Amino acid sequence: MGNNLRKYLQVDNHKYMIDKKIKSIVSRYITNVKKQGIPVKGVYIFGSYAKGVANKHSDIDVCIISKKFGIDRQKERILLMNMRSDNDDLIEPHPFSPNDFSNPFDPLAYQIKKQGFLIM
Repeated sequence: MGNNLRKYLQVDNHKYMIDKKIKSIVSRYITNVKKQGIPVKGVYIFGSYAKGVANKHSDIDVCIISKKFGIDRQKERILLMNMRSDNDDLIEPHPFSPNDFSNPFDPLAYQIKKQGFLIM
């Protein structure tokens, strides 16, 4: 891919690249989530894409923060997975309520804040 298809982002003083195609897939998915009545407060891409080690088999880890979440993370995750289309089936959604995401003792939230890219 050419340089015009990549966007450089700065995190923890390291340069990583998130492919514009990946960002576009996530944006379309989040638009669909919002259309389904989920108010989205924040979205992060994290995992292999944020670390710069993604390959053709990598899923796209996406943290979705909404006040509608926080009761049963597993059920909320299944709900979000069912909102995927054929074009975004690589998305691995991770729901968080704003309170859960701000919990300093949640190891996944900590990792997302440290290594993830806030895209919305």
